[in-house]
Amino acid sequence: CRGLPKQRSFSLDVYAMRDKRQFTQERMAEFLDVSVNAYKKIECGHIPKTGYFLSICWKLRLNPFHYLEQALHQEGRNVSVLFEETETVTS
Repeated sequence: CRGLPKQRSFSLDVYAMRDKRQFTQERMAEFLDVSVNAYKKIECGHIPKTGYFLSICWKLRLNPFHYLEQALHQEGRNVSVLFEETETVTS
């Protein structure tokens, strides 16, 4: 990958957590229960599928809503929808 992004991002936060723990990429991949290749992609900016993304956020104590809010803001969308009550579907 071509270096870490300058603004706060999921990949930068994951890297910072690895650095804080003094883990190698291989050890961090094992801790997060992903392949080394998948972990390297995350550090390069790839956002994993939702289940893996949420699991990684949980294991590293990262707030997934921060990244959703950031993505919506970058697209010029209204981020206040994140904090509105949502309807639930009942069967």
